[in-house]
Amino acid sequence: MVDFFKRYNLIKKFNYTKSQNYEENVIDTLELTLCNNCIYDDDECILKFYNVKDMEIHDLSLLMPIRISIIDVSERKLENINYWVSDDENNIFSFYCQSCSVNE
Repeated sequence: MVDFFKRYNLIKKFNYTKSQNYEENVIDTLELTLCNNCIYDDDECILKFYNVKDMEIHDLSLLMPIRISIIDVSERKLENINYWVSDDENNIFSFYCQSCSVNE
C-alpha cells in the first residue's frame, strides 16, 4: 500500500455525488482521481468511497501532493461506518465511509 500512494500522490479530480439506492437511502460517494504526474492519462487511479459521512475539506487544490491514510474503525460499531480517511500530508480533507474501492 505504501508504494501505491507514493506512485499516485497528486489529486487530479475530486468528485462528490449524492444518489439514492433501491431502498431510497441517500448515498454520498466521493471519487478521487489520483495521478503520478498528471501528464499521461493512463497513469492514474480512481479511489471511490461510499456512504461518506462527516466530510471536512480544508484547502482543496488539484495537483497538490497528498498522503492518504485509510484506517479501519469498524471495531467502534458505528452505523454504516468502517473507515476513517484523511490526508496526512496537508490536512486537505477527512471523512468516514462505509466502504471503498480502487481502480488502477
